[in-house]
Amino acid sequence: MPDRLSATSVEVPGVSFRPWIGTEYASSGLDGMKVLILGESFYGPLDPSDAANLPSLTEVVVRAYIAKPAGLRIFGMVEELCGRMRSTGETERLAFWNCVAFGNFIQDLLVDRSSEHRPTAQQWSEARSAFLDLLDALRPDAASCLARVSG
Repeated sequence: MPDRLSATSVEVPGVSFRPWIGTEYASSGLDGMKVLILGESFYGPLDPSDAANLPSLTEVVVRAYIAKPAGLRIFGMVEELCGRMRSTGETERLAFWNCVAFGNFIQDLLVDRSSEHRPTAQQWSEARSAFLDLLDALRPDAASCLARVSG
């Protein structure tokens, strides 16, 4: 796989998970626009020894999708929502994700998508300032906000 996976790593105050910023995001973007794709949150069990890697979790997840999309359907859906065919090859996935930025609104890792583990009112409230800081740092021309709600 080409080594041009992430051009920039930006420390943003209040943002626990550094955003993915594709190599072409700032220069040519997606059809000439800087597009931020915003997910709701990360889910899943986390081994306590992985806690130090939380800031790079976004990059780890996007790299995993580019290499092998199995189990990460939402990323293919994002490609379709942005007017692209769902990428079948690693080169096509890399080309798309190098044009966009991606981050999550909620800045805590949630256990799972079940109704008892949805973001709390406090998590939604705390995420607002981090989101504004993210917008300030990335200065997107457009943002697409995604969430999958169970039930």
